[in-house]
Amino acid sequence: MNLKLTPTEQILFDALADGEAHRPQDLITLLGDELMDRTALKSHLHNLRRKLRPTGEDILAQSYGRRIGYRRVILITTANKPGS
Repeated sequence: MNLKLTPTEQILFDALADGEAHRPQDLITLLGDELMDRTALKSHLHNLRRKLRPTGEDILAQSYGRRIGYRRVILITTANKPGS
């Protein structure tokens, strides 16, 4: 996959590669930018989603309990559905 990602998007892309749900605060801490907040994180995730969707991937917000986590997923389409 040859995506043109910003440095921030690349960090998020790599962090979410494990398919696990990551808390927003953990992603903010990982980015190491003192100006980063939840609003800025959502903006970066939105831009990354826009680039990922044409490749058959996305980032989903998953709720567990009263918390939210973000995870990278492969989209199921009719082209890659088993039996199609």
